[in-house]
Amino acid sequence: NAGDRKPAAGLFDKLGAALGLTPAPKPPLAPPSTPPPAATPGPRTPAPTPGMAASPGPAPAVGAERVAVLKFCGSRLLTQAEQLATELARHAGVAAPDSRVIHQTGVTAVEWQALEAAADALGSAGEELRGDLDGTPAALLMTYVPGAKLSSPAAGQVFLGASRGQACEDLGRIFCIDALLGNADRLPCTDLGWRGNPGNVLAGAPGSKHAGRLVAIDACVQRRPPAAKLDREDEVVDRLAQLVLTDPGGSVVLPLLRDQLLAAAPPAAQSALREAGPECAAAFQRGLRDALQRVVALKGLLEMMHEKVAGHVAEFLADMRAAAPNLALPS
Repeated sequence: NAGDRKPAAGLFDKLGAALGLTPAPKPPLAPPSTPPPAATPGPRTPAPTPGMAASPGPAPAVGAERVAVLKFCGSRLLTQAEQLATELARHAGVAAPDSRVIHQTGVTAVEWQALEAAADALGSAGEELRGDLDGTPAALLMTYVPGAKLSSPAAGQVFLGASRGQACEDLGRIFCIDALLGNADRLPCTDLGWRGNPGNVLAGAPGSKHAGRLVAIDACVQRRPPAAKLDREDEVVDRLAQLVLTDPGGSVVLPLLRDQLLAAAPPAAQSALREAGPECAAAFQRGLRDALQRVVALKGLLEMMHEKVAGHVAEFLADMRAAAPNLALPS
């Protein structure tokens, strides 16, 4: 899961120091509290259609229809890792869909049962959905983002007029969070060895919640990369990010945008870089700096969470070794 990797540790500290940022102190651990009572299932909402479900938030009026995205990640850990990555991105100022995890059991069991009933009601058309529901214990529910893939000509509208600066700022924020998470499946960047997938960045449709913005979808978190590989990646990320943040005239940022991050973008993006290169470069730097400032502010909380979870795991393994000395356990 996302906790398997402590991404770009040098980027937190070295770049934070370069920006004059001080990590937020770790919050004190709260005393154990009484767990909240189990949620009482409310009225059942209309069953969703395949690939759709009631989106997070208040239920729509009876008879109303809304579109949402239901994603099956293969395991509970992968589902939770993607949801955590999405929430981290949102806290870094990245435009991203609202999301939450639905489990087969627990307080969301009634929603899972509604999905199963909807799949069954569709007969043969719902077989694929039913197979996914039967094959995994959890799913990720996200709000639907209307828009066009970054590689699509329709995405060019975000690089025109007043929205151009906002789009370049969004690109800087996405670049920051992907560097921290080690996500190579969104923005193409040969300097960092990212293969990229422009389909995982959407240009918000006019009139939608994210109109004029670039929206990051399908977060990807590396799991247990080799230590030597991780160190090399962090070193390259640290060097490139410092060059970008301290580039006064766009001599580093503009080639990065033109030849790598926006290489697969529509002609309107390249035209924007030619016509307003310094403006685009400065906006990208603002977005990167803003996201980094937000992440540094979260650093203390994330470290506290990591230490607490690591402590619980260590205690559990120690108890298991004491109870079953011959049992093979991870070190």
